[in-house]
Amino acid sequence: MKKLLEKLVAVEREITDEKGLCSLFALLLREDVYGQWDLLVSAPYLHADNLQSLDYIVNKLYARLDIRELVSLTGVIILETGNPVVEAIHEAIQVQHGLEELRDRVFASVESQHVYVITSASEPAPESGTLPQSTRHRRRAPVKPARA
Repeated sequence: MKKLLEKLVAVEREITDEKGLCSLFALLLREDVYGQWDLLVSAPYLHADNLQSLDYIVNKLYARLDIRELVSLTGVIILETGNPVVEAIHEAIQVQHGLEELRDRVFASVESQHVYVITSASEPAPESGTLPQSTRHRRRAPVKPARA
């Protein structure tokens, strides 16, 4: 896990150098999925409904991660600025280009066992009146809301 985290820190720094600061870059292990991690990414230049945004992140991961590390990821989820999960993580922690660990947290009804936060940096809410959306690159299970 340590090597995977080091590689993800390097990916986040490379993305920041190329495109600008991510408002969120975190690895989240949901309560309902054992051993499968979601990579949560939010940045003003990434859009949940844009396949090019998703491809950009996925290509960065393929360039750095080995096959074992790749299959440990359930998916890549791009979250728009203002998404309740992004806001909840921002409220819980602020960090840039680091590595902070959180356990047993609920972020906007998403229950997590474990979260590694590389970057969580609040930014102003978007000016458009659109609702936040998310997109995922799935190979296995989708992110499910917390159990009632």
